[in-house]
Amino acid sequence: MILKDYSILFHEDCNQEFQTDFTFLTPDLYEESPINCEHKLTFKKETEYGGTEDFRFKMRFNRKDYYDYQATWPKSQQEEMDKLFYTIGHKIGSYAYFTQSDPRDYDDKKKNDLLLFQIDTDDEIMFGDSGVANVFLNADDLKRKDFDRAYFSWDCC
Repeated sequence: MILKDYSILFHEDCNQEFQTDFTFLTPDLYEESPINCEHKLTFKKETEYGGTEDFRFKMRFNRKDYYDYQATWPKSQQEEMDKLFYTIGHKIGSYAYFTQSDPRDYDDKKKNDLLLFQIDTDDEIMFGDSGVANVFLNADDLKRKDFDRAYFSWDCC
């Protein structure tokens, strides 16, 4: 039996009334948590082109990996490329960001897993030293809306 200290709740109908009273979230609950208080995340639809930390990012530039090639550019060009391939921030779906490495790269059984959502460091959230948290799920499980095998991963600088 696998024990978890979290669960993923899926609501098919998002038109139901939702909870607005969070007084049960007392300050002592946040003592060991990376989230310092009740927190509202907002999202907007955007296009991403993949992240350099994603294990599927295999682009080569003049036979150099991305970082070695980018280091040869002026700072302004490096910043422009980061806008395309630096996948930071809170998000639902898309490409995950990692401060260290993609955990899916070390397990062949996780190669088809997708990012469900990402929670990044901000003013009220701090995973370790400016880290990021990701929740992944196998693509087939997502199609079936079966979240039992979703898993949480976080890393920091």
